[in-house]
Amino acid sequence: METEITDTVSRVCEIKLTEEELAERSQRMSEKKLKQTELEGKAKEIAKNFKTEIDGLDLEVGSLAKIIKNKAENRSLDCIRFYHTPTQGRTCVVRPDTGERLDERDMTDGEKKDYELRRLKAKEQELPVMPEKLEEPPKKIEGKRKGKAA
Repeated sequence: METEITDTVSRVCEIKLTEEELAERSQRMSEKKLKQTELEGKAKEIAKNFKTEIDGLDLEVGSLAKIIKNKAENRSLDCIRFYHTPTQGRTCVVRPDTGERLDERDMTDGEKKDYELRRLKAKEQELPVMPEKLEEPPKKIEGKRKGKAA
């Protein structure tokens, strides 16, 4: 009889785990699941931060698009308040760059008192006082525009 010749080859076969091996695999799975949950939480937080940043940029782009379309924007502008104008007991606010009347209404008691205090102070310091009555606010007041970008 001829001698049987053999060698070793590897194959993947199912092997039953011992209790120790099963416990070790369970521990590894638990650690991996915790790490996975932690990374998913970080990914959600990063995505949330990016979403917030993207939304902010979207608002800014929308605002700029509106400004460009309108060729104008709202800015703070130091305007002139006239007391007792256009009639006694009324006040109006005028843009210094265009002379446009922005607001006209009855004076409040506080504004009337403020006006009287300003008149007294101006008399003491010999400063010029705005006229009691102004038929029409100036159409344009020359000088530097004091608007500030919003």
